[in-house]
Amino acid sequence: TVYRVLGPDRRVYAMKEIDLSSADSAQIAADYKKETDILCKLQQYGQYVIKIYNYAVDEVAQRIYIVLECAETDLKQMIVSAKKDCMEREQAKQEKGETVATPPLFNEDYMRIYSRQILESVQAIQLHRIVHRDLKP
Repeated sequence: TVYRVLGPDRRVYAMKEIDLSSADSAQIAADYKKETDILCKLQQYGQYVIKIYNYAVDEVAQRIYIVLECAETDLKQMIVSAKKDCMEREQAKQEKGETVATPPLFNEDYMRIYSRQILESVQAIQLHRIVHRDLKP
């Protein structure tokens, strides 16, 4: 579970709570701990790697708490939102009787910026022989 929290500095953070008690095996719990350690090590590499500020492992409650930079969106949400906006513009034009040409979801400058961020992040983690499945702009 991920929560939006307000820090003592009045900034918004994401706090991820991982319940290890529901993990099917000790290996899954170990994998979560390893993932957290890897994220901590990656902080110095690449400005687009999400920032981790603190974490704690509660062995008794079998939980990991991670305080992260709050990412307001992810790539999937951005694409879905852009597609919805595009469809709404097309529908509005159709209702006015205007000719509808389907525009690209994102302009070239937008794509250039986010593509570069993603590629730099992937390069930073691959230098450490890590593959990531949850990329966010």
